[in-house]
Amino acid sequence: MEPQAFPHKEPDAKFDDALSQVSLDRNSALSRSGKSQGALARKRSGFDGSKLSYWKENLQGKVPELGLPADKSKRNSLRASGALQAPFPIPAELSSQLEKLAEQLRVDLHHMLLTAFSVLLLRYSRQDDITLGCAIPIGPSQVQLLPIRLDLAEDPGFEKVLGKACTALDRAKQHSGLQLEQLVEASGGHMPSGHIPSHPLYQAAFLMRLQGQPHANAVHEELERFMLDVLMEINTGGPELQGILYFNATLFNQNTIKRMASHFTVLLSSLARQPQARLSELMFIDNEERQLVLEGFNWTQQPLPPFCRAKTMDQILEHWAAEGPGRPCLIFEGQQLSYGEVDGRANQLAHHLIALGVTPGSSVGVMMERSFELFIGIFAVLKAGAAYIPMDPEYPADRLVIMAEDSEVLQ
Repeated sequence: MEPQAFPHKEPDAKFDDALSQVSLDRNSALSRSGKSQGALARKRSGFDGSKLSYWKENLQGKVPELGLPADKSKRNSLRASGALQAPFPIPAELSSQLEKLAEQLRVDLHHMLLTAFSVLLLRYSRQDDITLGCAIPIGPSQVQLLPIRLDLAEDPGFEKVLGKACTALDRAKQHSGLQLEQLVEASGGHMPSGHIPSHPLYQAAFLMRLQGQPHANAVHEELERFMLDVLMEINTGGPELQGILYFNATLFNQNTIKRMASHFTVLLSSLARQPQARLSELMFIDNEERQLVLEGFNWTQQPLPPFCRAKTMDQILEHWAAEGPGRPCLIFEGQQLSYGEVDGRANQLAHHLIALGVTPGSSVGVMMERSFELFIGIFAVLKAGAAYIPMDPEYPADRLVIMAEDSEVLQ
């Protein structure tokens, strides 16, 4: 199915319905239910200090910003309305395997899929300190989006990370109820300003909507206040789990997110086959893409034109200089030389080398930084009938002396 756009300020019915269960921010649940500012103040004053202590410990140190490889620069992300959704199904057979695996591991399917999504973020960002928002039920009809921070360092097994995630989710639920501003303060950060800024605690979030779960009346207010990079939503209720990957269209192209959704499905398949595997052993690209990456992108062999097969490099240069002397041959730092210019300069230098005593079969050291002159020098040595010895000017002097002596370069 093709990605579908939805406006940020006026979400479509499906998006509104899917996210209306989430009430998060400082005034969200209270303002929607018409509670007074006095009630809000009383609630604030009743917060348990242990909750704030927990989040200070959990979010201590700078929470790393998730560095997903974007198609566009974040500096250009000025519009919050650039949000799209890419729906994708998780096949019925795989969905069934995942449900059975969750039962086998004695965990909620929600916890397992959240952990799998964090592994995908690890593989994309190459960061092992992952923080993402997770929707956690905190009442009969209330869900709060809280930061879940996972340490994925040293390539642990998936089951170990799953245990960490279950503990983190359970403790987050026990310490829920704080306002976003308090969580940000606990992290040592500050609330961002500006028009629809990035979220102060995370750039990715995970939501799982269970069949029969009660809805709140409010649209997810935190998503109206802050722009996330990606948001993974999983819906239950049929033989197939239904995924929706919401993404910031000012950062990512549609094809990139469709590929990410496909990678998530492949990762889940790998997990279903080998739940004891280490994170690095879980595959997230299929065989076709793996073949393309390993062989297709690295296949550089090209057949030589017939006239090149019995010629040396300097003779091939002369051929191209005769065929198209004005065609670009070398491009370096915004400047270029044509085939005719390179061949002409190489001829001049070759005559000079011959005059200095270079003969066919002798060795000539070439020690220059990467430049036009480096290639002209190599062609000149070949035109003189000699062999060139590449000598990196960054090498220690003693090593260069040994190279010159061993190769018997001309003095």
